[in-house]
Amino acid sequence: MAPIKRNHNTLSLKEKSAIIDELKRGVSRKSLALKYGVGTSTISDIKKKSDKIKGFVLQCVAGPGKRQTLKQAEYPKMESKLHSWFVSLRNRHVPVSSEFLATKAKHLYAKYYGDENFNAKKDLVKCLKSLNLKHAVCLLHNAWEKVPASSLEKCWKTILKPKNENDLEDDPEDLIPLSVMRQKIRSLAEKIDAVSSMLHSIGNVDIDAGETIDWIDSDFKLIEHENLIHANDSADFDDDVMETATPVRIKNEDTVKSLNLSLQWATE
Repeated sequence: MAPIKRNHNTLSLKEKSAIIDELKRGVSRKSLALKYGVGTSTISDIKKKSDKIKGFVLQCVAGPGKRQTLKQAEYPKMESKLHSWFVSLRNRHVPVSSEFLATKAKHLYAKYYGDENFNAKKDLVKCLKSLNLKHAVCLLHNAWEKVPASSLEKCWKTILKPKNENDLEDDPEDLIPLSVMRQKIRSLAEKIDAVSSMLHSIGNVDIDAGETIDWIDSDFKLIEHENLIHANDSADFDDDVMETATPVRIKNEDTVKSLNLSLQWATE
């Protein structure tokens, strides 16, 4: 019986890196060969080149992607200098536009290779278009790693700096998670908009959001029956002083809307 011929399988650098990690964890070469569809000799070669493979993968800022070989950059001198220049500017918080980067690349190419016709902008745009979400997340992660913890702490202290010494005391409201606080603010804004709309629909009432908040926060107390009976004896209810109120005509749909809103608040 003729031996079964195995299909040729070229592993990516990402897969080779994963094999190296599994070898370090004690996984056998035979099981890895079956898992990745390669021969045990291929696994042995990967193990011999483990340092070289890992070093190359670490140099890939956006990750190894689908690369299968350890092929170096087409213009190693220029790209190395361009990367160092870019990192130095980033460490000094100097913004670098695509045009600025392309101009520097063209200058370095002319310096090292003697050709000023290098179209750096075209190659740069092509490279940026090939980035996916995973690459973008990786680049953002690497960028934030350059920001020291002391700088972040200083920024937060500046943002959360108390207005006066009395604000230094802990306020229970400050301990509320941001997600809960955001939901409370959204709920309050919806109520304010609903109340403002309702009040605007009743006659010619002119009321803003601030007055609506005061109205919501007011501690209304019901007048007891006896107090209501003797209310006319008070000077506050002098018939000579009181003016006759002009009756306000309320639409049926506004009445229903107000009733539904009151029932909604009662259930909350």
